[in-house]
Amino acid sequence: MGSHAAPLVARLRRARSRGEWEALRACAGHRNRGPPTALYEESSTIDRSKDGRGHTRGSLNQPSRVNSYKASPRLISLILTAILCVLPTFGAGQDAGRAKADSFGASVREFARRTYVHGPPYAQTRRFGRAALPTLEAMLSDSADQQSWPTVCSMISHLGYADGYPLLHQFIWARFKGTVRGPQLSALRVAQQGIGFIAAESPDALRYLLNGTDPNYWRHLPWSESGESQESVGLEFARLSTSALPFSQNPLARATLVRLRDTSTIQPLRSQAERGIAEYDTIAVHGLSWYMAHVEAVLSGKGGGR
Repeated sequence: MGSHAAPLVARLRRARSRGEWEALRACAGHRNRGPPTALYEESSTIDRSKDGRGHTRGSLNQPSRVNSYKASPRLISLILTAILCVLPTFGAGQDAGRAKADSFGASVREFARRTYVHGPPYAQTRRFGRAALPTLEAMLSDSADQQSWPTVCSMISHLGYADGYPLLHQFIWARFKGTVRGPQLSALRVAQQGIGFIAAESPDALRYLLNGTDPNYWRHLPWSESGESQESVGLEFARLSTSALPFSQNPLARATLVRLRDTSTIQPLRSQAERGIAEYDTIAVHGLSWYMAHVEAVLSGKGGGR
């Protein structure tokens, strides 16, 4: 024991012998006599017997080198008091959290249900962040919101999170059977093209788009377009897959666009691939946010030069 600690221990021993603990407890409002109760009381002893080599070892019936403790009444009282003080605040915090989540979900739904001539604004959609995905997923599952499905699919794609890929893939391949038309068909087209934004974060989404540039890939769709052959639907969705590739900004996507431009025997795919290469290079130079703002400005008639 260090030279500084020894005098302190001696003073504590003298204080106990002179009854100073009683005075201290009286000042604290305790009626019991004796030293203050520790928060934790040691409740086990360890047999420090010697083994055959003279080394200290613990008893086989007691935990060696580890002291077990039991909570004193004082500690229990402190814990209960703390719990009683915290519970009302905790409940209020939960209610506030639920109210905030409900308000956020309502904002997402209100934004998705608006009418847009050229789709929802890219920058405004991005501000909702990943937290909007559960609300958008619920809207895709609710037939009452089908008029908003094209906007919902566009929002999921513009958010650009890999979490959004399964939502759009399932919507395209598992949501419908039989003939689709109207907002259902519009939403399916938006979903397919929009996966390009997600492909920048999701290798699965990129592979899906690369496969989708082949019209034969679409022969097994579980739905059909009213008045159109499956061959025609396959060609259209191969074109949409091609048009989605520039937004991924992946070198493999650009290489695929070059291959389609140079080797495809299908004129619509060659033309789309050539446009896609130009889009890819523009986004690479200026960034996706700039490109989307430029496209929105052109579509709205406000111009938007480089």
